[in-house]
Amino acid sequence: NASKYDVIEVCGLVSNICVISNAVMAKAAAPEAQIIVDRALTDSFDKKLNDETFDILKGIQVTVL
Repeated sequence: NASKYDVIEVCGLVSNICVISNAVMAKAAAPEAQIIVDRALTDSFDKKLNDETFDILKGIQVTVL
């Protein structure tokens, strides 16, 4: 049961596809958990989309380090 988690950290490549999708699924599965994405451990082939992804994540209450 995902609701047992207090903190979930997501990282990886292609922030604007995989990372954002996984962060949204984690948020839906465990709405009370703090979802964290570390910029230093996440990247994309497109710098602009990468930056926009972090803005979107912040907008859905994901903590971006």
